[in-house]
Parts: sequence; structure tokens; C-alpha cells
Amino acid sequence: MYLTNTALSAGTKYRKIVDFIPQASRTGPAEEELDIGNNIKLVTSGRKSGLDTVSSSQWVSANACILAELLMEPTLESPIEKLQMVLDYQAYTSKIGQFAGTYTWKSVLLWDDEYRRVQQIHKFRWGSESPHLNLVR
Repeated sequence: MYLTNTALSAGTKYRKIVDFIPQASRTGPAEEELDIGNNIKLVTSGRKSGLDTVSSSQWVSANACILAELLMEPTLESPIEKLQMVLDYQAYTSKIGQFAGTYTWKSVLLWDDEYRRVQQIHKFRWGSESPHLNLVR
């Protein structure tokens, strides 16, 4: 399934992993019913929409969708520019895989989200080091 992040076209939003994961595949029950007594039941949404529900397989799938969307950017005019972007994004993806083997998955997801945000603002090449981002164990 290929999802697009239409809000990005306005230039106000970066490509968030969670925006490329279908709502139906997110973990957790759709609703949770809590009996608080006196025949009163509280129904809440059990599904979280943030990074805390993203599995590694969902990240890989969403990351591939983002790569496909990046290849459609009009700023990439030549095949060489597209190839360089793919190689850069592959290096970034590899870095995430290395981090996942060392750090907690939640920490990696938070780092990834912030990296994507900063990359959208500053337009540096994917996979470049950012001195402002750190991971915690």
C-alpha cells in the first residue's frame, strides 16, 4: 500500500513515519471499555497514534513508501541526482538498522523522527551526521 503525505506539499510538514502507516495496521484495540461503577462505562480509544506503536516492520514499510515519494520530488531533475538521493537514503536506512541493534527501539524512533524534521528544514543530504541529535540507551 502506498500512502502519500499531502500536507508536505504545503512545505509545512516533514515526512513522519506514522503518516505512512495505515491506521488499520496500528497496534492496540480500537476501543477500550472501562466499567467505573454505578452502571457507568467509559469507552476510550485504545489505539495510540504516535511513535510508541510503530513496530520495526511497520517502520521498514513506511520508510520504503517515503523513499518512493522522495523519488518523485521535482527538485531531482537528473537520473544522477535521483541515484545520489537513493544512495544517501539507503545509507540513512542502514544507520537506523545499526542503531536498532544498539539502542532501544523507542529511542531510535524518536531520533529518526527528529532527524526527519531537521532534514526537512535544513535540506542536508540523507545519512549526514547531525551534531544536534543524540541517542540514549
